[in-house]
Amino acid sequence: MIAIINDILDLSKIEAGKIEVELCLYAPLDIANEVCSLMQVRADAKNIQLILEIKEAVPNQVLMDGPRVRQILINLIGNAIKFTEVGSVRLIVRLNGSTPNRLEFEVVDTGIGLTLHQQERLFQPFTQADSSVSRKFGGTGLGLAISKRLAEMMGGGLSILRSEPNVGTSFEAWIVAQTSQMSQTSQTSRHQGDDASSVGHSRQK
Repeated sequence: MIAIINDILDLSKIEAGKIEVELCLYAPLDIANEVCSLMQVRADAKNIQLILEIKEAVPNQVLMDGPRVRQILINLIGNAIKFTEVGSVRLIVRLNGSTPNRLEFEVVDTGIGLTLHQQERLFQPFTQADSSVSRKFGGTGLGLAISKRLAEMMGGGLSILRSEPNVGTSFEAWIVAQTSQMSQTSQTSRHQGDDASSVGHSRQK
């Protein structure tokens, strides 16, 4: 009940323009590791593998709203775990080489997947894929709507890259992250989650 109330309050604040983006220096990989560590308990409870995959050229530090990015990733990975019974959930972090300052977070699962009709209405507030999904898995349908609007506030977006029923779904959230002055100032930062075994999730490059 508390989570539902918090989601409603967050959406109300966003719609009223009362949430502002606060840009500070954050390490994208630290945030990714923190979120995977947090969500590992849920994955373990369902015997699902949670994988963090880092692509090349991800800066050590960028200007972004770290808490909002963390909120988006928790929503996406939480949904992926909830709708996956067998297989894995993967978080892929990358810097888009063809689009300047586009930092991408892709969440790929081997879950129940979505039909085209379900995809069309997925980002509407208080809407889930269909009533049968709501009955079986619960939830308010607010998480994706909130995540999409938060990503848009950071100059980015949230979309479904691909989905197939009974095969899985891939969501991509992306933000505009200022990196031009960061690469030379971030060499002293080392990530607490570099040892994948210490946090309980796999990490691939």
